[in-house]
Amino acid sequence: MEPSREDIVSVLSDAGSHGLRAGEIARRLHVKAKDLKPFRRLLEELRADGSVVLGRRRRYYLPSRSGHVTGRFSGYGLRLATLIPSDGSPPLTVGGDGFSGAKHGDLVVARIVKGEDGETQAQVVKVVERAPAETIGEVYGGGGGRLVGVEPGRRYRRVMVDKKSKARPGDYVVVRIDTWGEPYEKARGRVTEVLGGKLTPGEDFANIVREYNLPLGFPRDVVREVEGIPDEIPASEIARRQDLTDLLTFTVDPEDAKDFDDAISVEKLASDRFRVGVHIADVGHFVREGSRLDQEALARGRSVYLVDRVIPMLPDKLSGDLASLKPGEVRLTMSVFMELDKGGNLLSYDMGESAIRSAMRLTYDEAQKLIEKRLRWRASKTMKRVSESLKYANFLARALKEKRMARGAIELETSEVDIVVDASGRTVDIKPERRLASHKLIEELMILANETVASHMSYLGRMFIYRVHEVPDEDDMRALSVFADGLGHRFRWTKGVSPHALQALLARVKGRPEELVISMFLLRSLKKAVYSERNVGHFGLASKCYTHFTSPIRRYPDLVVHRLVKRYGLTGASPRNTEKLLDFVKRASAVATVREVEGDEAERAAVKAKVCEFMEQRVGEEYWGTISGIMDFGFFVILDENLAEGLVHVSTLGNDYYMLDRTGTALFGARSGTHFAAGDRVKVRVVRVNRARREIDFVLLAREGREGETAFYVESEQRVKRREAYEKTEKSRRRAGAAAARRGAPKRGREK
Repeated sequence: MEPSREDIVSVLSDAGSHGLRAGEIARRLHVKAKDLKPFRRLLEELRADGSVVLGRRRRYYLPSRSGHVTGRFSGYGLRLATLIPSDGSPPLTVGGDGFSGAKHGDLVVARIVKGEDGETQAQVVKVVERAPAETIGEVYGGGGGRLVGVEPGRRYRRVMVDKKSKARPGDYVVVRIDTWGEPYEKARGRVTEVLGGKLTPGEDFANIVREYNLPLGFPRDVVREVEGIPDEIPASEIARRQDLTDLLTFTVDPEDAKDFDDAISVEKLASDRFRVGVHIADVGHFVREGSRLDQEALARGRSVYLVDRVIPMLPDKLSGDLASLKPGEVRLTMSVFMELDKGGNLLSYDMGESAIRSAMRLTYDEAQKLIEKRLRWRASKTMKRVSESLKYANFLARALKEKRMARGAIELETSEVDIVVDASGRTVDIKPERRLASHKLIEELMILANETVASHMSYLGRMFIYRVHEVPDEDDMRALSVFADGLGHRFRWTKGVSPHALQALLARVKGRPEELVISMFLLRSLKKAVYSERNVGHFGLASKCYTHFTSPIRRYPDLVVHRLVKRYGLTGASPRNTEKLLDFVKRASAVATVREVEGDEAERAAVKAKVCEFMEQRVGEEYWGTISGIMDFGFFVILDENLAEGLVHVSTLGNDYYMLDRTGTALFGARSGTHFAAGDRVKVRVVRVNRARREIDFVLLAREGREGETAFYVESEQRVKRREAYEKTEKSRRRAGAAAARRGAPKRGREK
C-alpha cells in the first residue's frame, strides 16, 4: 500500500530535529520498489506546499522541528514585514533582507533567526503559494490575448489578459491576478485600470508603486468583510454614546480632501474660559481587532498621498463614507473636551465615545476668509456661529503656540510645494505652499488633543503607543554648529542645552537668504520621530508626552490608540495579558514607523516626478534661486519661482578643479579661488530633465552682485555637444524600447 501524507508527516515527527533522507523515510514506511516513484512525487508535493522542509544533506524535516515556520507573509514596502504562522503561534518580524521575493499574502516557509537586537525574526526561504493580487505591468504582446509583463526587478513574469481590454502595447496597467500558476506558466488576469503609456503620469505612478512596493487594490477577503459592514449605523450604538448631534461641530480640510476624520467645536464660557472639543472619527468601531481588515490596515500602516492619487489604508466604504465626518450625517466619534483659559492653559479635560453631526465642511481657504471676515456667505445663523467659533479658535491657537515656543518648540522653514494638476493628472502649475492661519489653528488644536490623550494614559500607567522624538546627538549638533559658522552665524551646542539655542539660531536667520538652507540642515540633524511603547518625550514639540490620536482613517497607530483609550483609558481597567499586548504594541509601533518613512519617501518621489514633468517643458529657461546644498561633485539650487531643485555639476563650472572647504558649506576652485557657498543667490538655466530618474540639471549663469562673472559660467561649447549627443542617444533608446513593446516583446535591460 502506498504511503499517505499523514504517514510521512508522522515519521518525520518521530525523527524530530534530526530529520531523515528520502531513502530513510521509505525504509521506515516499508515502501516497495514499485511504489518509489509515487512516494517521491508525494514527498515533493509536501515540500512544495511547505508541509516539510528540505534542509542540509538532503534531509527532510517538519518546519517546526527544524527552526522553520510556515505562514502568511504580511506587509508592503521594502524594509519590514510580518509573518503570521499557520500554527497560530505569535507573529514574527521579517527584515527587508529576508523577503526573498515574497509579496503580501503569500504562503511562505521561513527560517527562524535572531536579529541584530536579539529579537526572534524570520527569513523567507521559499514562496509556497502566490496570493491573488493586483499588480502593475506593461502591455507588450498581441495574438490570442494580450500579454502583460510584471515583476520587472527579476525576469519578466508574463500574464495573459483579455484582448478586449482598452490597453495597447506600451501602456502601463493594473492587473488583477487570481491564480499565478507555476513559475514557468503564464498567469491569467484581467486589466482593472489603464494607467497610460510612456512619458505620462501613469508611467510615473507605475514606477513609484514598483520602486516602493506600494499596495494597490484590497484583497478579496478584505473586500467581502467590508461589504458585510451595515450601510447604516445602528440606532442602539448611537444611543449608548454621548449625544453631541446638537453641538456645533465643523471640519476644516484641504480642498481636495475625500475623508474627514477630525471635527472641532469651540465655545466661550464665563470668566474668559473656553471649551474646545476635538472629535475624531471612531474607526475602531468598524475595524475589529484581529480581523482581516485590521491585518490589512496594519500591513499598510498609513495612507500614501501621491499628489493626484491616494493609496488608502482603509477601503472607500469606510474612509470616504461610514467613518468620514461628512456634514449633515450622524457619525461615531471619540471626543476630547478641554477647558482652557485665555492664556491657553489647560484647566480640565474629559474624553469619551460620542456621536456628532457636522454642521459644515470648510476648506482651509474658506476658513481663512472667515477668520479675516472676507467671505460673504448668506447670513445664516449657522454661519455666524461657525465664524464666531473660528474667531475663538484662532485666538486660542495663537496662545497655544506662544506657550509651545516658550517651552522650546522648534518651528522650521521648509520648502513645500503645492502642485496643481489637470483632470488627466498632468502638472499645470507649481507654487510654494501657503501656510495660513487656518492651517495653524487646526494644527494647534490637534497637538493639544494629542498631548491631552497621551498625558491621560501616561498618568494611568497603561500600555500605550507614544509619538516620541529624542534629543539630537551631540555629533549632529556640532556638525550644525560648523555649518552655521560657515555661513556667519554663531551657534554652540553642549550636552543638556535646551532647544532654545536652536530657536535663537532660527530667529537670527529669519528672512535671510540662508534661512532655508539652515532649516534644511537642522531638519537633517534632528532625529526622526518614531512610534514607541516607551515615552521619552517629543523634542521638536518640547512636549513631555505626545501621541497620534487624530487621524485613524489614514494612520494605523491612531487606530490602536483609540482602542487602548477605550479599553483602559475610559474604564480604568488593567491589561490581563500584558505580555501579549506589549508584543503587539511594539510590533505595531515598529511597522508604523517603517511605513511612515517609506510613505514619506514615496510621496517625495511623486512630487519630484511632477516637478520634473513640469520642468521638462521649460528646458532652456532661466531662473533665480538659492544654493541649497553643497557636494564634492557640484551644488544644488532651489528655484525661487516654483521651488524646483536641480544640480549644477562641477564639470560645467569652467576649467578648474573644485573642492569642498573644511566646513562642507562651500566649493572653491583650486586655481581661480572662485567659491560657491550654501545660501548664495544664483541665476541658472535648465539644460536637462531626466524624468525617469527624477533629476534636473542646471548650468550657472551668474551670482547675485557678481554679474560680471556671467561669461565664466556659460556652458562650454564642448559640453553642449556632449550633452546634445547624450540626449539624442537617450531619445533613440527610448524609441527603440517603445517599438520593441509594440512588436510584442518585453523590454529588457536597464529600467527607466
